[in-house]
Amino acid sequence: MLLVKPPTRDVLLEVIGQLLDGALSREAVLSWQKGVVGEYGHNVDLTPAQGYWYFQSLVFLDVPIVGPDGPDFFIRDQDLEEYALDLRGVAASERCGSVSHLRSHQVDADRIRWPLTTFRYTRSGELADRGLPAVRGTFEDRGDMVEHTHLLFDDVVFLIVRQFDEFVDQGMILGEDRDPDRLAAFMAELDIEPHYL
Repeated sequence: MLLVKPPTRDVLLEVIGQLLDGALSREAVLSWQKGVVGEYGHNVDLTPAQGYWYFQSLVFLDVPIVGPDGPDFFIRDQDLEEYALDLRGVAASERCGSVSHLRSHQVDADRIRWPLTTFRYTRSGELADRGLPAVRGTFEDRGDMVEHTHLLFDDVVFLIVRQFDEFVDQGMILGEDRDPDRLAAFMAELDIEPHYL
C-alpha cells in the first residue's frame, strides 16, 4: 500500500518500477496520486528534474485512447519507461539520419522555444517508426494531455508536440531559433510536411 505523502524522486521511481513490473496496478497508483494531490495540492515539493510533471501525468493512467492499433491507455508502458530513464539521467541514443532524440534532462527547459509551424500528425507512431520515441503526459500548468519529443538537428533543439485535448490530428514544431532554412531541412530530414490552419 502506498502512503499518501509527498513523493521524492526515488519514491516516484519506485512507484513507476512497481507499476511496470506488475507489483502495483494502475488503479492503485492513480488512487495514490489523487490522494497526494487531495492532501497536499499540486504544489508537491518536486522540481521538473525530480519528476514533478511525471507525477502530475499519473492522473491520466486510466484514460483510454482508441487508435489505429486498437484500444490503449493514454499513458502507455513505454511512457512510464521513458519517465524512469529520464529521472535516472540516462541519455537518449536514438537517431534518424542527422536528427537525435533527447530526453528532458538533456535540454535546457528555460530556453525560449517559438512556435514554428504545424503539421498533420495522425498516428502516435509516426516518429517512433523513424526510431524517435515520443512521451505522453502533461508538462504545463494547464494540465493538457500531450505527446512530445525533443529532437536535436544542426545543433538546435526542436520540440514536437501533439495535443490530445484539442487538435489530436495536428502536431506543432517549436524551436530555439526561427531560421526557416534550418526548419525546412529538419522537416525534410523527417519527411514532415507543414499543415497550416
